[in-house]
Amino acid sequence: MGESPNSNAADRPVIIVEPNPTGHRLSYVRLIAAEALEQGQRVVLSTSEGATSAPEYELHLAGISARIGVVTTPTDPTSIEALARGLNAALTVVPDGDLFAIELAKRGFWRGGKLAVLIMRESAQPKRIPGTVRVRSWIKRTLVRRASKLNGVRILTLQSATSSRLDPKATVADPVVLQCTQVDIAGARGMLSDHADTYWFGVMGAVTSRKNLPLVAESLSKIEKGSVGLLIAGTISSSVFEESLPWLEAMKARGHPVMVIDRILSDPELDALVTALDCIVLAHSNEGPSGLLGKAVASGTRVVAAGARSLRRDVAIIGAGASWVPLRRSSLTGAFQEAAGKSRPSPKILSAPTEFAKAFLCF
Repeated sequence: MGESPNSNAADRPVIIVEPNPTGHRLSYVRLIAAEALEQGQRVVLSTSEGATSAPEYELHLAGISARIGVVTTPTDPTSIEALARGLNAALTVVPDGDLFAIELAKRGFWRGGKLAVLIMRESAQPKRIPGTVRVRSWIKRTLVRRASKLNGVRILTLQSATSSRLDPKATVADPVVLQCTQVDIAGARGMLSDHADTYWFGVMGAVTSRKNLPLVAESLSKIEKGSVGLLIAGTISSSVFEESLPWLEAMKARGHPVMVIDRILSDPELDALVTALDCIVLAHSNEGPSGLLGKAVASGTRVVAAGARSLRRDVAIIGAGASWVPLRRSSLTGAFQEAAGKSRPSPKILSAPTEFAKAFLCF
């Protein structure tokens, strides 16, 4: 459907497509929607049935949920194209668009006006079958390039907040937003103050197998000198926690405190805890930017990273205040011992959320 001569440009909505409310996905929706509303545009969220009832929905979209329209529709390219044409959309944005871009490339065309898609993970993720990552990554990049050549389509690839290789036409930095107040931070530090002489490490966010909690706990349990604590906070996989329990108990037996907060954290809560901790642990099996890394760097919290090559590149850019080691127990134990002997790094100013949102809206 083309634009009719009498159509009002302000009435043509920006459609944001996000079927999955879990994790940090809706925080990206919030940033893009808030900027579109600020520019005077109407916003429609295309999502899955039940998404608006998820706890993350009001958590991330509080303050703007009443100002955006919501439609429940399949979120494949054919369905979204039909929606965009039916609403005469000014722009359609897919913030978690890896699969969408691949399906779009296979489909071979887009006739729904302007479309902006974010590739969250530049490379394919590790699988149980060894040696396939390079081939799958090549296939993914080929399909994404094919999608980017379609009429009206713009593909942006997410880069770390610390990245120094941004191309404004093809990449966008992971936005860093710290929503906590000094009161929030004081409350988080007060929660840890029962162990005043303890150096606190943290595994945060969605704690699934990719964050290697059992290995982190095992590595910390081997530290003999000083007191180190582990805060595990966020939505924690029950199987991962169960696998970690022997090592958490071993930590406690050595006098190292363990604190667990197993629930969805509000943005101010998460940001305050990141700031209150001495060190964030990012021991990742998967590749891709880490939002927690950006928050840690911006708040002056030390980072120990392991595993992912993408994290190794980020640490090289950060320099002082961060370290990277292979995903092995002995390497992590050494990194933790070294970190515990260092003072806090200085906070750094990183990518602004408005820049992230405008990258999608200004094309």
